[in-house]
Amino acid sequence: MQPINKAIILFSLFFICFGAKAQTAYFSDSTRISLLVSSPGSELYTAFGHSAIRVTDYKRGLDWVFNYGVFDFDTPNFYSKFVRGNLLYKLAIQEFPSYWASYTGSQQLVTEQVLQLEEQQQQAFLTSLMENYKPENRYYLYDFFYDNCATRIRDI
Repeated sequence: MQPINKAIILFSLFFICFGAKAQTAYFSDSTRISLLVSSPGSELYTAFGHSAIRVTDYKRGLDWVFNYGVFDFDTPNFYSKFVRGNLLYKLAIQEFPSYWASYTGSQQLVTEQVLQLEEQQQQAFLTSLMENYKPENRYYLYDFFYDNCATRIRDI
């Protein structure tokens, strides 16, 4: 099993066992939240760049990216659905090195801005991320202007 799969399984079990209030307790006091922004790429779906959230917990050795821009390339009529705003997207969690490699490998610049949040704000942010990651909440219909990887982050 890959490391991220173990971490997600462990986190899921923790969430199931201890409920919503305990979900942010999984992260330690050394957790840092930052915004990742990538420059536009050469593919149509990367033409406007991308945004994601990085959560790093140094004590627990976690370095995750919460990515609201994941979709299935095998979706029938992929590009026409994408252009018309009828493509289903989802929130996924991946390890930062994998995220970084996928963007820098395609010659996109990735910048990171650490969010200066008070403890209560950080806990609320993490709680929102984990609520959005629940299976019943992670899928959404992409909209270029009103519901996308940037607006989802803004709304949190």
